[in-house]
Amino acid sequence: MSIKVHAVTTFGLAPIPVEVEVLATSGLPQIKIIGAVSASTREAKDRVVSALKNLKVRLKARKTMISLRATELSKHDTGFDLAIAVGLLALHQQLAFPLASIVFIGEVSLEGKILPVPGCLAKVLAAKQLGFTKVVIPFKSLEQVNLVDNVTIYALKSLSELLTGQLGSVIKPTQSLPKLYYQAIDLHLQLLVNQQEALRALTIAIAGNHHLRLVGPPGIGKTVLPQLAKILMPPLSKKSLVKVLAIHSLYHIDLPVEQLTHPPFQMPAHSVTPNQLLGNFNRQQLGELSLAKHGILFFDELSELSKPSLQIIKDVLERSTDHCLVIAASNPCLCGYWKTGVRACRCSAASRAQFDAKLSGSFLDRFDLHASIVPTDIAPSQPTINLSQLQIQVQTARQNQELRYTTDTLFNGQLDLNQIAQHCRLPKNTQQLLRQAMTSLKLSLRAYQKTITVAQTIADLESSQDITEAHLAEALNYRFEQSWDP
Repeated sequence: MSIKVHAVTTFGLAPIPVEVEVLATSGLPQIKIIGAVSASTREAKDRVVSALKNLKVRLKARKTMISLRATELSKHDTGFDLAIAVGLLALHQQLAFPLASIVFIGEVSLEGKILPVPGCLAKVLAAKQLGFTKVVIPFKSLEQVNLVDNVTIYALKSLSELLTGQLGSVIKPTQSLPKLYYQAIDLHLQLLVNQQEALRALTIAIAGNHHLRLVGPPGIGKTVLPQLAKILMPPLSKKSLVKVLAIHSLYHIDLPVEQLTHPPFQMPAHSVTPNQLLGNFNRQQLGELSLAKHGILFFDELSELSKPSLQIIKDVLERSTDHCLVIAASNPCLCGYWKTGVRACRCSAASRAQFDAKLSGSFLDRFDLHASIVPTDIAPSQPTINLSQLQIQVQTARQNQELRYTTDTLFNGQLDLNQIAQHCRLPKNTQQLLRQAMTSLKLSLRAYQKTITVAQTIADLESSQDITEAHLAEALNYRFEQSWDP
């Protein structure tokens, strides 16, 4: 009779159940792992046998087959060691507890200690999603999984605890999170004091999770402004934090939980490749899109990106399920001074046309807001930006959305047309203004949708139940970047 032990693996965050089956059969004494497994997984038998011998566990000399049954995906990590060890112990009648509803995760050292493995949190969430109610993990992975609820988690230090009939220490899930904001450190905020329109656009973008494009000449603050965005972003909710930690846990054993309480902020170089954006789960490489989940993905020098990378960004702007806010900055032309009033543009008409063609109309139409950063003088006596007030405004708008949608993971920028019709209240005069704008400005259906959602966020910033004409007019103003013509 075979012994069956449950384990899990993931493809990204998608759960994959793995059944470890251990069977004693006739033949020359040996332990053999079969199935589509990698070298590191195949070596598990050597680690486990050494650990059991170190703990004075006597294994009968007979042929033992170990099968890891899952999908066609190759099992490439060392997280199956503990399940294999449990299967061997159960086969030799060394365990005194049932195995039916328990998932085992962990690597086994040669001494019998249970070592942490990458993706422990992701695997615990996978086990929960698959319907398991008990999970045994390494004790050193305790910190990264203590936010998971509705699952009984046991932390195990050594195989010797199993021999005494114990699964390990029971973890009590953490119920509260510290509400921390980033601090405004090393940011030259005086550059942004006179950029009220750009600051307003940034506040709206963060409040409603709207994708934002910034346009302006070089050295004017296009890179500083998105840095301010991560200060204004509210701390992650428990649900979002668990998802972010699960992503980062895939390729990190020790997670900086305190740092990841804040929304992620990713700033890829303009030379970023499609593989760097998307990542490669088979090679255990996280992409920029994955790292920016529930946070901000900032692209500086947008026009310098390659066409394949721009196509990926275009797809991200179109999908509302990626749960990341895209902020992009670009110059108005190749030299950066076309119609800025700072200095004369050195680009030819053909050069400007080629530069504009890099970002197609359909690509730009996918941004919710366009804002221009204009040249201004900096005076030492200028007042500073009231970050606390901006944070309160963003938090107020987020709370209004949470009350409306009864969830903290759906924002105005993610609404589809059906949800807009259900939740967005436009009085008759506002509807008339919208129809006039659609005709006179020749707005696309996508622009129509984004204009309403941006107007809804502006209304939420003011805690207004209805979208007024003023809200809609301001939203329409952000459909096109402003000109700097004197």
